[in-house]
Amino acid sequence: MSLHCLSVTESKRALQEAERILKDYKQHSPVIYVRAADIKFMSAKLLSDAEGNRIFVSLKPILEEAVQIAQTEPKKIDATTVVMALGLLGFGDEFQGRWRDAVNHYSMGIQVEPDNDGLLVARGMILYGSQGQGIADLEQAIELGSPLIWPYAILAHHALTTHQYKECIQLCEKALRKEGSPAVKSEIREWEAIAQVALEYSPGSIEQAFEQAARLDAANDRAKRNLKRLRIAPRRPSVSYFEIRSEGELRTSALAERRYAMKET
Repeated sequence: MSLHCLSVTESKRALQEAERILKDYKQHSPVIYVRAADIKFMSAKLLSDAEGNRIFVSLKPILEEAVQIAQTEPKKIDATTVVMALGLLGFGDEFQGRWRDAVNHYSMGIQVEPDNDGLLVARGMILYGSQGQGIADLEQAIELGSPLIWPYAILAHHALTTHQYKECIQLCEKALRKEGSPAVKSEIREWEAIAQVALEYSPGSIEQAFEQAARLDAANDRAKRNLKRLRIAPRRPSVSYFEIRSEGELRTSALAERRYAMKET
């Protein structure tokens, strides 16, 4: 069976072929059945959480077997397939809230492919605020030119909360050029506005940034409160005058937003 037959450009046909392979996966090479599992995972992302969880549970032993083959019979499986299997296991762990297992699987994938920006971002997001490795992962992802919004956004928050205001603004501007939801970009605009306060930008520029944050996401009540605070603020308010979410709060919402975004792709 050629991998070309599993092209995701024909999603319905690809899913049918993937399901056929997975029913008797031991008759196929790991390269084939891990690719089939990937297609099945993609379909699961469009289902309810309960159904998605059922599919992840059914695929886990298949993917674990591929990883085991990599350890015992490495000639039977290539590095790209191993990384795919580990990435899928990590995503399944995330989906089920098993954060330590997810980190372990992402770490194994990074050992195989150290320059995989997707795995670095995934691990970095989970570790942000709890281990310094999270910051290192996200910084490395940016150095690798990651197209994802998350490393820029989370590091912008880190720069803001550690008083690196110029760096915060630079990261905000880079993040806003990436693909991302209005909710994420709304909060990034907030951070940019607060960093502008610290750097004593003009009142008009700061107010405009807060207004843009509020317009980007009508559900962002914090941005509205911060805008109101600005308008009644003393002449030179401090950064602490405004609401900024903690690392833990940001990590929780960012991971949920990332999983939701992955469901939409």
